[in-house]
Amino acid sequence: MPTQTAFLDPILGHQLIAIIFVEDYVQLQFISGTLNAYTLPKVFESEEVFTEADQGWRDKLCARIGQIVSGVMSTERELSMEFNDGAIITISLIEKDYRGPEAIQFTVEGSSTIVVS
Repeated sequence: MPTQTAFLDPILGHQLIAIIFVEDYVQLQFISGTLNAYTLPKVFESEEVFTEADQGWRDKLCARIGQIVSGVMSTERELSMEFNDGAIITISLIEKDYRGPEAIQFTVEGSSTIVVS
């Protein structure tokens, strides 16, 4: 059952302002903080799913720039961010999907850093 993810509350109601593709992870930047997705995200848009293996995956991620985060949920299996355009970005929290020791790292601007491993 999904639950509200309190540590990501600072991004609710804020725009995604940038996406940076680093060598082996993706950084999502908001005015209120930065989320490093070490487990590469999926994009759900109009009943389609895009993964890093799909052509257009980067474009689908970048299409969220300027969109407002309308919801953040998490289960034991994944973290989900819903945007005001209806698209959803998910990040797997399943250990076998990890590309390193953590799934994500979230840094609140001027405050704390949370690591999910």
